[in-house]
Amino acid sequence: MKKNQWMPNRSASLAFVALFSVLSGSVVKAQVGITMAVNGYYGSNLSATGANLADGTVVKLGFFHTGTSFVSSANVLSNWESLSGSLPTKLSSFDDNFYTLATTTISSANGNGAEWQILYSPDPAVQPDPAFQSLFNINPATSTPALSGINLVGYKPFVWVETVDRSEFGLFESNIAFPTGAFPDNDLSIDVIRTGSTALVGTLLADDTGLQTIPEPSSASLALFGVGLLSLLRRRGADLKS
Repeated sequence: MKKNQWMPNRSASLAFVALFSVLSGSVVKAQVGITMAVNGYYGSNLSATGANLADGTVVKLGFFHTGTSFVSSANVLSNWESLSGSLPTKLSSFDDNFYTLATTTISSANGNGAEWQILYSPDPAVQPDPAFQSLFNINPATSTPALSGINLVGYKPFVWVETVDRSEFGLFESNIAFPTGAFPDNDLSIDVIRTGSTALVGTLLADDTGLQTIPEPSSASLALFGVGLLSLLRRRGADLKS
């Protein structure tokens, strides 16, 4: 071996390896991500009347939480059913514990009916929008609510659909959970149809072509509900007197 050939210092090499490991670990932890696609490309995303949902209808992907704990789908449904009043009033309370991971709107611009997609991919051929040419982070650092470091692996997210005026609403749970983000388990594809999701509020169409929202209760139905409730209270009062 020539005298001027570089010979690494063993302690320096070990220090470098240790530093590289620390940096690598922090990078991996900060960038655990997946390619994610949440799809509603079926042309049959319908309003309660059976018409296509209007352009601008909001679609959100997220989860329900209390503090740093997830809320199960059974409790989500129970919480929804316990609410009363108009649909906008119910939604303004219901969304207090919903954290949005990603959002988009429905569009009919492509001529295929009411469709939408939430897509994160680093491949420009797959995702042409530079704003979403990245892997979706499955350990999102958040400040509102304070859920920094929460781990989405193994959790089934919800897809929230509401019209601009909040007069119609649907809530659908994915049948597939977030993966680990490790190759080859590094992507999540959710089709919001019967074979890919479960309807908690609203309907998934039987032919697997999309979803349908529920409407705000009409004033007439609310009035009938009030009359029925008043009659029930009167009957209970009469029973107590007898």
